[in-house]
Amino acid sequence: DLELGKIAVAFSGGIDSSFLLFSANKVLGKENVLAIIGNGQIRENHKDRCYYCKKSIMTKVKQVARENGFNIVCDGKNVDDTKGYRPGQKATKELGIVSPLEECGFAKKDIRENAKNLGINFWNKPSNSCLATKFPYNTELTNESLKRVELAEELIKEFGIPTTRVRSHGDIARIEVQRE
Repeated sequence: DLELGKIAVAFSGGIDSSFLLFSANKVLGKENVLAIIGNGQIRENHKDRCYYCKKSIMTKVKQVARENGFNIVCDGKNVDDTKGYRPGQKATKELGIVSPLEECGFAKKDIRENAKNLGINFWNKPSNSCLATKFPYNTELTNESLKRVELAEELIKEFGIPTTRVRSHGDIARIEVQRE
């Protein structure tokens, strides 16, 4: 039911937007696809931070897309992303961002399976959430604190534990890894 001839993809570098970008290039041709990477600059980690961050980033992505002749912007949201508290989705809906993977009923496992079947070498790339989600609400986000969490996660990954979350609680860090 979804027909898109020329699209810009809000590209995060994760498996979902990477699979979307790969598929769009294959189906629509590279001349009809534009990947755009955005950067968030949120300092206050309020409960609705994700809404304002996503609204800011996607507004800029839409602007860059239009400047380059692309009127439709797509993201890598899938059906799993519709569960739980996701204030950023309100922003993408308000801005008219299209989510082809969700509209086609793709869950994360479907994306990984299809990526593997297509021979895409990043099919099992670990999920990586926004650094701001590693801090309690109402915490000021500084470059130093964000870098500290990022470096801690990288250090743990060097031990061969690919999917890691380091949650910062002031002077205490909580390390989350998969059960395996």
